[in-house]
Amino acid sequence: MGKGRAKFAQFLLSCGANDFGGTLINESISSTAGAKFGQYMSPKEIRRLIFDAKRIPAQRTTTYSIIRIFKDINEVSDIPLEKIEWSEEKFGSYFS
Repeated sequence: MGKGRAKFAQFLLSCGANDFGGTLINESISSTAGAKFGQYMSPKEIRRLIFDAKRIPAQRTTTYSIIRIFKDINEVSDIPLEKIEWSEEKFGSYFS
């Protein structure tokens, strides 16, 4: 996610949005629809943006039950996606 898009997402949190969206690895929905940029952002980076927007990040289930509330920006997480390092070589690209 580019810096402009990240800032806009933070702005939307200040307007009442309460969901930063899902974390997708090698997602295909946006790129198949013609997006020119990838959408991957690590959970740690998402939490940092949420903290920077003066909000409190929480991990939720697909039915919006809270699993965990993050109280500190440096809090270590056991979320499996935290261990994944995205690279085009590893996951591929829909444009190449």
